[in-house]
Amino acid sequence: MSDTMSYESLYNELSTEEVIPNQYFFFMRLYNAVYKSKLNPTATLDKAIKFVDQKTNDPVGHFNHAACSYKLTDDFTGLTTNSKGEPYAVKIESCEVTDYNRYMKSTDITKSEFAVYALPVTKEEWENIRHFLDLEIRDPKIRYGTLSLVGFAVDKIGKKLARNTVYGKEDIPLQFSKQNDQLQYNDEEMIGKKDSLVCSSFVGYVLNKFTSYKNTFDRTATNFHLLAPSDLTRIPGAKYVCSGYFKDYNKSVAAAVKNKPYDLFYTPFLSEVRTGCSPMKK
Repeated sequence: MSDTMSYESLYNELSTEEVIPNQYFFFMRLYNAVYKSKLNPTATLDKAIKFVDQKTNDPVGHFNHAACSYKLTDDFTGLTTNSKGEPYAVKIESCEVTDYNRYMKSTDITKSEFAVYALPVTKEEWENIRHFLDLEIRDPKIRYGTLSLVGFAVDKIGKKLARNTVYGKEDIPLQFSKQNDQLQYNDEEMIGKKDSLVCSSFVGYVLNKFTSYKNTFDRTATNFHLLAPSDLTRIPGAKYVCSGYFKDYNKSVAAAVKNKPYDLFYTPFLSEVRTGCSPMKK
């Protein structure tokens, strides 16, 4: 099912299902990926990310990748580097079924870990995110910004050497002081810089574009381009949902959402559209 119109028709048909949650959430899945090959070039980059990253309070602690979704089924959206012949840098990522994603396929699902966090959003924000991730995300202009890692590294290493946490007393992201507001990107600039994102800043971009968390970023002069995976866990309102090994993703989520407000976001019908129309699906 590669035709966009038939894809949208299926999306609209499934959207009519009677699922009416009392609360809506934006989900962030963070990874501590372990690779099958020690020679994997991504492993070197991930070690650098872990070095400058802030430890989190969840059972995993350190992360080297991030993805996002409007639901908890095992098909999150993530930004990775492209290999030759791949038209999209934004891809569907499954922890348990990794064959159709080059990055995920390189991981060892028996050793790699994940943690899921939820941010409350409004119904309108949730619908906009859903539409964006399902229908509009297949944009070849959105690319992984390898050069952006330089600025990212400088910012994080500077904070680490200064022994300064990323967050202020209110536990709010504080990437830059108020004196450095001029360094902050606005959304118009971001539209022209689709090739300057990395995995965690892509999640920040979605929040900045579609939710009121943009106000938090603006109020604290946060440059979402410089959000590390662990920074996402400290955004005000972020709640830990569950964690575990890649191979146990569905079992871990199923146990965690039972009798919780997240349970309606772990339903099979929400997954049918995307798995059938994954950008990586041949």
